[in-house]
Amino acid sequence: MGHSYANYIAKVALAPDNTDDESLVTAQYAGKRNALRPLYDVLIQTVSNAMFTHRVRITAKADIDSEFKRWLKQAYSEAGKP
Repeated sequence: MGHSYANYIAKVALAPDNTDDESLVTAQYAGKRNALRPLYDVLIQTVSNAMFTHRVRITAKADIDSEFKRWLKQAYSEAGKP
């Protein structure tokens, strides 16, 4: 790796992170993924600061029903999350 490229990597790595969470989420659900944003919003109201380790297929807002919310809350509770 040359000096210029190493310098560039160091600048990027040491630069302050001015990106807020909302901007990242908005970018994630931009374009054709925009229809998925309401699903994210419902899920994030149920849990916060979470890391998903299991996959559940959610294709409509109706899929996020009371049973799903109970399961999700239980999973996080057992993992030591609030």
